[in-house]
Amino acid sequence: MHVKVKEAENRNFVARYLRYNNWGFSTPIRTSKWSEIAKPLPSPPHHVLEDPDVTSTLESHPHLFRIVTPINIDRFEQLLSSHPNRPFVDSVLDGLRNGFWPWASYPTDYPSTHEASTLPPQDETQREFLFKQRDIELEKGRYSEGLRALLPGMKTTPILAVPKDGGSDLRMVTNHSKEPYPQNGMVDKEAMGKVPLDGMRVLG
Repeated sequence: MHVKVKEAENRNFVARYLRYNNWGFSTPIRTSKWSEIAKPLPSPPHHVLEDPDVTSTLESHPHLFRIVTPINIDRFEQLLSSHPNRPFVDSVLDGLRNGFWPWASYPTDYPSTHEASTLPPQDETQREFLFKQRDIELEKGRYSEGLRALLPGMKTTPILAVPKDGGSDLRMVTNHSKEPYPQNGMVDKEAMGKVPLDGMRVLG
């Protein structure tokens, strides 16, 4: 048993992501039911779509911004044809086809282009791990090809190798909160709200 799981059991603690699987908590709203009252997902604001740095990079390097998803979008759309909340469904379909916007805004003190500094891997094991993870993402089409320099409007996000399972293994972490100009600082968390996720209890 993992040390964290054992600790949680000793403290009679249920992790937040597991609470909808625990019969001791009240029955949550089903995701399907929530989708009937959910507000449409946001689209990029006009000031972003009209930003000269953003538009020039998108137009000159469209191959860097492919949208990759395992979802059969056309079939998904057919299955949702009778869904009562059309604005929400249409916003989800648009996001799957054209990309989602994370309730973000550009703070006035954020530069258009920024390369966040990050510490190098601590040892060769971490370095090889990060290279391996990069290659996996490239093979699956979830990473774009490398660049020698950032294009206008781009920002980098530090990626780290962090020990897990008591140090016997590694996991890759993307640091969206790296200062200065953290990407998480651009997201309106109140507007984003929370989404109920179906757990085992919802399934019966």
